[in-house]
Amino acid sequence: MANQSASDSTSFGRRDFLKLSATAGVAASSLVGASEGEAGADSEPNQQMKKLRKQAAQRRRRVIFNNDGADLSYTGGTTPEDLLRPHTTGLLGSHVDTISYSSHFGFDMFMHDTKVAQVAFVSVPVHQEIANRAKIMQALLEQGTDPLRISCDFVREHGLEIFWSFRMDDEHASWVPVQRSQYINDHPDYLLGTADNPPPRGPWCGVDYAVPEVRDRVYRTAEDVCRRYDIDGIELDFFRQLICFKKTAWGEPMEQADCDKMTDLLRRLRTMMDEIGSERGRPLLISVRVPDSVEYCKRLGFDLATWLRDDLIDIMVVGGYFWLNPWETSVQLGHEYDVPVYPSLDASRLSAKLPRDIRRSDEAYRAHAANAFHAGADGIYVFNFHYMRDPTHQIWRQLGDPQTLAELDKVYHVSVMGQGHPSLQHYVPDGEQYLNLPTLCPDHPLALSPGQSHATILPIADDVAAWKKLADGPYVQ
Repeated sequence: MANQSASDSTSFGRRDFLKLSATAGVAASSLVGASEGEAGADSEPNQQMKKLRKQAAQRRRRVIFNNDGADLSYTGGTTPEDLLRPHTTGLLGSHVDTISYSSHFGFDMFMHDTKVAQVAFVSVPVHQEIANRAKIMQALLEQGTDPLRISCDFVREHGLEIFWSFRMDDEHASWVPVQRSQYINDHPDYLLGTADNPPPRGPWCGVDYAVPEVRDRVYRTAEDVCRRYDIDGIELDFFRQLICFKKTAWGEPMEQADCDKMTDLLRRLRTMMDEIGSERGRPLLISVRVPDSVEYCKRLGFDLATWLRDDLIDIMVVGGYFWLNPWETSVQLGHEYDVPVYPSLDASRLSAKLPRDIRRSDEAYRAHAANAFHAGADGIYVFNFHYMRDPTHQIWRQLGDPQTLAELDKVYHVSVMGQGHPSLQHYVPDGEQYLNLPTLCPDHPLALSPGQSHATILPIADDVAAWKKLADGPYVQ
């Protein structure tokens, strides 16, 4: 099983790399600069890089914070400090040890100074809704920086960790034309459908990873970031838009050959990132954000079992706008391969406001996090939180520590999600067969006849018996 690092250190730099290499009896110089042609996958340098990756993967991550690609939307000024103030600076001293930074604006369009794809806002005609972001982006570029570089500098200064979060596909461009990159406009044959003939599942403007040119474009975009930015790894966010193949979008069954195409992309990324890690003197990690079911992933073309078996991923973030299994299922799977597991506590999408707000309360998120830690999770991942608007909020100083959570009030629910997100069948035909959790909530009520009973499951991380004994005992002033 994966274990939390015993060290409180929040950096893994070249000094650690040299020390660990020397401890293992291999000179660091034999690793730095090694290439695939010089050393095979089983060579001693590559095996040492694997050890370093495993050690870096086990570092302490109480909370992983995904910025949701929103920094420029909330920035008023044109300095690095202005960019960091809305979402980031206030996180200092909190449980957030890792930032998962999305510079994504649309497929092949990014809020960083990419040399492969398209720079958002400054390389397209300025529309009214992005005029302010275009102004800020242009000012940052003229200063020789950009949002991703600013964030990398920030985490290095404060001993944190940063992953570049790459959204494998995106649906926003299907209804927001300004988010359609030139690449999308130039290659309609790479897309899942058209505006006039959208697929029954997924966005018409998503890209098809069965197309070799699409996979190569993603590879070269990621390589550019790995070589030019001081990141600790890449997060491949499959969950942000789960449909990555035209066959899936049109309801055709996926075959192993289809899954192998995505696996080959991960294999290329792994080789490239290990080479760059050797050159720079510290490993680059690969994190994936996927549904919490091997079988459901396979239906989407994501061969999670092979990724784990073949050491293609270092960190596994599971769940999103729906959860399929108890957290223990994913924890056991990831830890079998020494891969840490982080449940994604996305916002409830119940249709009615009041029960949705209750499930988004401090007390509810504490309960979610407590249940995740009780299941053996290595930390918590947060995405699209309304708390992002206030990085100084107490929740950022509570979610990442089981002992802190144990002393705080919580509200537990049988089910957190509802009709406010696409159904499981939206992505996979008969997708509900993979659901192993109860769905009882206001969006999914249960009708009972007189005399009829129903049993459900309500996971509670707290020791209810102990609290009851305390409550029933004599009051001592």
